[in-house]
Amino acid sequence: MKKAAILLLFSVLFLTACEEAMNPLPIIRQDGERRVLVEEFSGGNCKPCSEAAGELANLQATYGENLVVVTLHTFLPTPQASPAAGATYDFRIQKGTEVLNQIGIPTGIPAAGINRQPYGDGGSALIAPFSSWAGWIGEEVKKDAALGMSLDIDYDPAGREAKFDVNMLPNEPLTGDLRLTVYITEGDIADKQLTEAGVVNFTHQHILRDVISAPQGDNLATSLPAGQRVSRSFSYTVPAADNKGPWVAENCHIVAFVTLVDAASGRQEVLQVVEEKLN
Repeated sequence: MKKAAILLLFSVLFLTACEEAMNPLPIIRQDGERRVLVEEFSGGNCKPCSEAAGELANLQATYGENLVVVTLHTFLPTPQASPAAGATYDFRIQKGTEVLNQIGIPTGIPAAGINRQPYGDGGSALIAPFSSWAGWIGEEVKKDAALGMSLDIDYDPAGREAKFDVNMLPNEPLTGDLRLTVYITEGDIADKQLTEAGVVNFTHQHILRDVISAPQGDNLATSLPAGQRVSRSFSYTVPAADNKGPWVAENCHIVAFVTLVDAASGRQEVLQVVEEKLN
């Protein structure tokens, strides 16, 4: 018993000494896993888009937080991109169209950018059909994470004011045209959708409501040393409603990601993405 008491006292003293000597570390989710961003381009008047939404729901059930989905409705000049007949909302936003123009023009929807990586012989970063998305996502999630990211969000429901920090911690030295993009999305929106069975009531998920940064991403840096924390602060007033319909803050998420852009070719690669509930 005496020996055990001495050991316990030694342990307490050791741990106390360690606590006094250590400096607090930044809390950044740094699990070493690559999270994959899927930017899905969809439309309310598009029959296969409802099936694509189901496929993405299945993939999220498989990958959990390692798969972040954003669904963009854009002003593509095709009837598929329009709202479904009888729809209350029009999810199309100009900033979403500007995002699409950076990635490439699809031959049809649904189409998706997966970490904005070019695929296939043509080098397009937009992939169709949706049945092939699972394979490309599986390849991306295997890669090492170039950096860890986290979001610290403070939301005031009374003023509908969101203040948040995007925290980044590179695992390796990063150089080049590095950009930070921030989206706000909303889910659980009930509205019409064209399907193979006709126009039906549908629950829309991951809808891009606004781009908080510049659509092309805010300039972050040309060089980030390994292990050096970088943070960017944002504030955003969540509308109660706009011409697209009401905003339900409880159903909104902030999505932030870092992209490396090659100036010569225009090729882009999403290095890491993080998503957190707004409220």
